[in-house]
Amino acid sequence: MQTLQTLDYWAIGIYMALMAGIGLFLGKFVKNIGDYFKGGNAIPWVSGAISNFMTKFSTFMFVAYAGIAYQHGFVALTLIWSTVLPALLGVAIFAKRWRRAGILTPMEFLETRFNAPVRQVFAWAGVLFKILDNMVRLYALGLFVNASTGLSLEASILVCGIVVA
Repeated sequence: MQTLQTLDYWAIGIYMALMAGIGLFLGKFVKNIGDYFKGGNAIPWVSGAISNFMTKFSTFMFVAYAGIAYQHGFVALTLIWSTVLPALLGVAIFAKRWRRAGILTPMEFLETRFNAPVRQVFAWAGVLFKILDNMVRLYALGLFVNASTGLSLEASILVCGIVVA
């Protein structure tokens, strides 16, 4: 099996350094939580929608859905496209209400609508879910790195965890 060459590693390293540099530069413009979550209300809605949509993508999506497509064909496309209508419906129903409420996060909504204990329950449940979710994502990324570099799966997952942390 062919693995990455030296030039490939250089390209990856330069890309990572460039992304880190852009992040550090743009981080200077974030003054508060509203700037972080809403771009200081300066981002056009189309850009915000595209950004939100792209947050749903990860290496897991490319690895898992590629595997599903390989084994079952167009079922993978059906699974991906089945999320579009509910997402559009959710935006149509909630976007205006969300902005009118003047809140930033779902947890803030829960506390405003209900109370602090409800927010705490959902926050801690979310932490547990994110741990499992990130484990699956790191595993999928580790599979990708393992196949492309020849590193062991364990080392690939460890390196990916360090890089994305």
